[in-house]
Amino acid sequence: MDSLMIDNENLRERVRAKDKSIEKLEEQVSDNNNRAIDAIKLGNYNEQYSRKHNIRMLNYPERPHEVLRDEFVNMVNKELKVDIKPDDVQAIHRIPGKEGHIKPIIVKVRNTELKIKIMRQKRGLKNDIKFHDDITQRNLGLMTRLKNGEHFENVWFLIAMSMPSNRMEVELDLTYLTILNKN
Repeated sequence: MDSLMIDNENLRERVRAKDKSIEKLEEQVSDNNNRAIDAIKLGNYNEQYSRKHNIRMLNYPERPHEVLRDEFVNMVNKELKVDIKPDDVQAIHRIPGKEGHIKPIIVKVRNTELKIKIMRQKRGLKNDIKFHDDITQRNLGLMTRLKNGEHFENVWFLIAMSMPSNRMEVELDLTYLTILNKN
């Protein structure tokens, strides 16, 4: 009988040791999950930051041998009445789009100030051409889920800037406006 009691106590000690080991591993898994989530958020933030000077242009007709930089500069100067030069456009190219649709264009302009000037005048565009902020797939997916949900009527992308004299810091990539009143 004593032998069984000793064996039983040994098994209990081993179970306690395993429980402690499992608890420690669970804490490590939880910590790693939190770190992974933080890394994904930081990666998305960095990717979005790298796109802050980009404009996504939709529905611009495709032509063989197109010179997109010159065409973009002419369109912005004439239709939007924003004075830009070809060297204000750092890069411009088409990106893959939905099959059967016109490929979108990504335009990287010199600085945020110029992008804001262009985006403020985008209502002057003709022929169903549209300009949008170039946002990450992750942010676009979030905006789509919010827009399609029942809690938000409108969802906008916000680029927040602060002046050197301003102490307020804004840490939002997306802002959600017009919360529906559920009565």
